[in-house]
Amino acid sequence: MTGQRGLVDTTSTGRRNPGALRRIPQFPLEWDRHVQSLSDFRKDASFCMTSSRIWLRFGAFLAVSFVIVACSSGGDTGSSGEDNAGESTIAVTDGVAEITADDIAFNASTITSPADQPFTVSFINAENQPHNFAVYTEEGGEEIAVGDVINEGETNEVEIEGLPAGEYFFVCDVHSGEMKGTLIVEG
Repeated sequence: MTGQRGLVDTTSTGRRNPGALRRIPQFPLEWDRHVQSLSDFRKDASFCMTSSRIWLRFGAFLAVSFVIVACSSGGDTGSSGEDNAGESTIAVTDGVAEITADDIAFNASTITSPADQPFTVSFINAENQPHNFAVYTEEGGEEIAVGDVINEGETNEVEIEGLPAGEYFFVCDVHSGEMKGTLIVEG
C-alpha cells in the first residue's frame, strides 16, 4: 500500500505503520536513473582504467625517452662515430695538430694534413678518464701510429709519417665506440 509518495507500508495488515515505512525508489524515474548510473559507472570505470593505462604508458615512454637522451649526449658531444663534440676540423699547422679529449669525445671529428709530409699530433687529455690517440688505415684496419694511454692533464706527442693522399681513421682505443674521427690527407 502506498500512502505518501515513495513511502510504503511494509506490514502485512495494509495499515499505515510509520515505524515500518521506508523509502523505496519510485519506478520509473528514480529507479531508471539508479540503474542507468550503475551502467554508466561500469562504462566510466572501464574508461578510467583505460585512461589510466594510457597515461601510465605515456609516462613510461617519456621516462625512457629522457633516459635515452640523457645517456646518449654528454653536453655538446655526440654519442659515436663522427658525431664528436667538436664537429669541427683541425688542420695541421707547422707540422703539428693539437687535439684534446674531454667528456669522452675529441674536440674535432676531422684532422686535415698535406700529403707525404710527416706531422705530430699533440694529444691532450683534459678529463679524468684514460685516453690515447691512434691512427689506422680504416676502422678495424692496419695500425699507422698508436700513442700511449695517458691520464688527466697529460700530453702525448704522436708522430705520424708522411701519408699518401686519402682518408684514414683516428680513434681512442680505450673508448673506440665514442671517440673516433677521420684524418684527411690532401694531396
